[in-house]
Formats: sequence, structure tokens, C-alpha cells
Amino acid sequence: MIKGRSREASVCDDFVLNAYQEYSVDTVADLLLPTGFLIDRTTQYVGSLEKYVFLKGNTSEVYSKSEIDFIDGVADFCIFRDFYKKTRKGMIPCRIVSAKIDNNMDIVSSGIAFTKILNKAIDGLNIGFVISEEGILFTGRLFEQGNNIGCYVSDLIKTEEQYDEIVAELIFGDMYDSFIDYYSYIKSVIHYTDEPISYGETLRGAHRTPYTYIEELQELEEHMGLSFAREIERCFFDNQEPKELPYCEKVKECEEYLFKIESSRVNTMEILFEAEEMERLASEAEQKNDEMLQQSSGDENTENEIDEETKALLDDPEGMIKMLKKKRGI
Repeated sequence: MIKGRSREASVCDDFVLNAYQEYSVDTVADLLLPTGFLIDRTTQYVGSLEKYVFLKGNTSEVYSKSEIDFIDGVADFCIFRDFYKKTRKGMIPCRIVSAKIDNNMDIVSSGIAFTKILNKAIDGLNIGFVISEEGILFTGRLFEQGNNIGCYVSDLIKTEEQYDEIVAELIFGDMYDSFIDYYSYIKSVIHYTDEPISYGETLRGAHRTPYTYIEELQELEEHMGLSFAREIERCFFDNQEPKELPYCEKVKECEEYLFKIESSRVNTMEILFEAEEMERLASEAEQKNDEMLQQSSGDENTENEIDEETKALLDDPEGMIKMLKKKRGI
């Protein structure tokens, strides 16, 4: 298993650029078969994200205008065949969902939005595989965040070496039949590197573009027929910074900006996951308590045995010394 990973590259190599330019079901399958995520090349859907979400997705979900705009912009999308992992009370479906993100869309915010929207549209563990000219992202559903439809993302992959490193770790996930174990392992592999940020960089964070405020201004424009163009322009230009944010800060910023993407219904699989996780933790705690009691009982028995032997040798000092040496391995 790979313990360290390569540093983030500044530009994409031919491996990543070719994956973007030649994006297709076969291209994605070739890339993912070594990970253990795919049983074979079989897909359950190929087409636009719009048709899938609104024709095949959960019909009880409601999507905001910004979510619909994003969905409309993803033309190349596919879902591969489900595979299943066990829980105590049933099976949970898992699957790869993949999309090609056009070059006019930011890969980080697009990857997070894509995953959260798919988590609304289809239940189970959705493992995202997003490709753009900026790089490749793995994403996954985060079950511990309730109806926020949380997700986690990998580092941005820009080279074949980086891709091979994460694949070398992902392949071990196939050893787990239990959903809890599988989910925990995949989540431990698909994560971004949280680099320490200097005080100066932290200060810059207070002057980032207030996207939520701008979105609220745009909603007011739409509903009240007023123009806030000057205020929106001021927000952008007053907060522009020539220096690019570190990748981990981009992810955190996008997660905060996209927090409004939420599910409008109760997810039974999430409840099942939380119940089994609590049961597992309780079982582990009980097992540890039993081990501690057994150890304590064993120590007491040993002390009692020594006491009895010692009493029997009270009139035989030499025998007592030999017994003690024997007990101590001298």
C-alpha cells in the first residue's frame, strides 16, 4: 500500500489530457478497472446528466435554479453497474458515477456539486470520477452529514504517476465485504491533503469573493426587478487576489459555498448506516470491557494462586525462594 503521494503538479500531463479529450465509457472503464470499482464495463446509463436526474432520479427531490443550471451543463455522464456491500440488515448498492466537466467550469466546485446532486438523485454509495482539462477527481458520498448530502474529494490528479498511486491504494478496498469497512477504507483513500496554511494565507481567507452574498443579490434582482450589477461588480473586484489559493483551501471554500445543496427527504440508507455504525461501536466497546474484565480476573487468580503457594511454603524459605525465582524466570 502506498504511504506517501506525489506533490501536486502545476500542469496536466498527456495521460490526463488524453483522458479528457477522449472521454467515453470505454476510456473511463479502462481507467477504473484496475481500481476494483468495476465488475465489468457494463453501464446502467449513458447520456446527459439532465435526462438522468429528471427522468430516472428520485422524483421527490427539488432542485434550485443554480443546481438546474449546473445539471444542464453536464452533457457527458455515465453510471456503471451496481455492486453490493453487506450490512447486518441488508445490502447497500455502490456504483461509479462519472462525468466530463467542460473547461469553462471549475473542477473543484463542479466535482463537489456533481457528487451532491447525484446523492440527491440516487441512493446508495456514489463514487464519483470527474475528468476535466484541469485534472481528475475521485469523490464519494459522506454518510455522516444528514441531509446536507455531504461528500469528500481526492487531491486533484494531474499526472499518470499521481493516478497510479491512488489506484494502488484503492485496489485493496475490494477485500471488504462489509459496507462499513468498505466505506471507511475508501473514504480513507479518497481525501485531499490538508496542508498547513500560514498566517498570511489565513488573512487572505477573510477577503475571498462572497459567493453566497452575490447569489442572494442575483435572487433579489430576479424577484424584485432591481439591478445590483454595481454591487456585484464591487464584490468581485474588491476581493480579487493575484495569488492562487492552495488546493485544500479551494476545496473548503467550495464546500462552504455549496452547502445549500440539500436533500428534501429522509434517506433510509443513511439511517441504516448510522444505526449499524452505532451498533458496531457499542459492540467494540463491550468487547473491550469484556477483555479488561477477563484480564482483571486473570490477575486476581494469579495473585490468589501465589498467595496459596506462598502460604504452603512459609516453613520452607529455600522452597519459597525457588518458587519465586521460577515465577520470575530467574
